[in-house]
Amino acid sequence: MKETCSFCGADEMYPYALGVRDHLRIAHQKHDFYSCKKCGSLRLVPLPTAEYLAKVYPQECHFHRDSGSWLRKLYNQLEWTLFYQPVLRFSNHLIMKETGILSGRVLDVGCGNGLRLLQFSKEGFEVEGVDFAPVNVQYARDVLGLKAWEANIEETDLPLNRYHLLIVYWVIEHLREPVELVRKAQNSLSPNGWAIFAVPLADSWVSSIFRKIWGQIREAPRHIGIPSSRGMSILLERCGFINIKFKPASTLELAGDVALTIWPRGNFFMTTGRWAFLKILDRMILALLTLAGIPLVVLLRTLGIKQGLTVFLAQKGGQ
Repeated sequence: MKETCSFCGADEMYPYALGVRDHLRIAHQKHDFYSCKKCGSLRLVPLPTAEYLAKVYPQECHFHRDSGSWLRKLYNQLEWTLFYQPVLRFSNHLIMKETGILSGRVLDVGCGNGLRLLQFSKEGFEVEGVDFAPVNVQYARDVLGLKAWEANIEETDLPLNRYHLLIVYWVIEHLREPVELVRKAQNSLSPNGWAIFAVPLADSWVSSIFRKIWGQIREAPRHIGIPSSRGMSILLERCGFINIKFKPASTLELAGDVALTIWPRGNFFMTTGRWAFLKILDRMILALLTLAGIPLVVLLRTLGIKQGLTVFLAQKGGQ
C-alpha cells in the first residue's frame, strides 16, 4: 500500500527526517518524516494511531499567566506583556487587515486557554472556542468568561454557515486527516467568510537548515503532517476555498521558533515540575535567544524568504 500526502493527495513520498526524537521526551520511540515528491509537504510514516497519540500529549502545555509560585507568576506577567500580548495583537490585526472583517462571529478551533479569543472579544467580536483539553476549556470558560466547549474536532461537526471568521492556529499539523477539518471549516463559514490557518511550513528556511532537529519536526508524533506552501494551497483549493494567500507569523513568533529549536528546555511544558529558579532561568535563556534572532528574521522576511511559521487566509465564496 502506497503512502499518500495528507495535503495534495499524491502517492509518491521519500525519506526526509528519519529517527526523530520527541523534544518533550513524552514519546520514547523514534519517528520518521517523509516528503511528498509533488508538493514537498511532510508526513509521518507510518501514521500514528489515535490510541498512541492519546498517550503522548501533556495535560497542560499552554502558557498561563497565573500558574506556579509567586515568583513564576511575576515572570509570567512579564512574558505576557513583552511576548504573548504583542503576538496576539499582531495576529488578530493581521486577520482583520487581510480579511476586512471588523466584527461578527468568530470560532477558534483549538482555542487553547482562550487568550487569542479574549483579544478578539476586546475588539468587539462575538467569540466561541472549542478545544480537546478539559483544562484549557475550563480556563477559557471559568477564568476568562468566554464561550467555549470541549470536543475532539476530528470527531465533531461544526455549525453550518454560522461564522464570519474561523481561526485554526497550530492545529492542522496535529491531524491524521487535515482535509476533514478544512472541509468542516468551509461548511461552517457564512458566505464570504474567511478561514485562517496558522501552520509550520515545510518549505521554509528553518526546515531546510535544521531538518530533523527543527522544533516543529521534533514535535513528532504530535505533529503528524507539516504542509508546504504549495501543499496547503492545494488542500484549501480542494475544499472549495478562494482568494488564498499566506503571510508570515509575527517576528517574535518566528524568532521564538528558532530559539526553541536551539534551546528546547525553554518550552513551557518542559519548565513545569521543576524548581522556580531553574524554570525562570530556562525561560530567560529562551527570551535572550529570541531577541538575538530578531535581526535575522527581519532580514529574511525583507528578502521574501519563506518563514517557518505561516498564516494562510482563505475565503468561502458567496452564495
